[in-house]
Amino acid sequence: MGEHIINGEFQSDKYPTTPRGKVPLSVADKTAQDLLWEYAQRRRAVDEEFAADLETCLLNAGMVDGFAPRTHAAIAVLDRLADWHDNQASEADAMDFAESSKWHDARRAEIRACIDALAAHLPSQAQKD
Repeated sequence: MGEHIINGEFQSDKYPTTPRGKVPLSVADKTAQDLLWEYAQRRRAVDEEFAADLETCLLNAGMVDGFAPRTHAAIAVLDRLADWHDNQASEADAMDFAESSKWHDARRAEIRACIDALAAHLPSQAQKD
């Protein structure tokens, strides 16, 4: 711990020519894309052209509609979850109304928990706009 700190400042060992205190990030790095997109949004008020250019480069490097590939993967999981729920609903068709209502409520709670967990990792629409 602390191997990247020199005189109290961060220093990249992978990119030693990067000035101290600076963090090298690449638009091609899938693990950095969502962070760079967020930075572009925050920076927009100070430098609109910088923000627009960074967004363009991120999109050219594989982001889709301002979302990193992992965000699209999360959306695909939600779609599969919805399909699963639709298929499972046929089980409830054979139940009486009271049983069916409890079954659906339990499934809704499970789905809501999944959605909430995924949503915590997705940029909000306000952040995207």
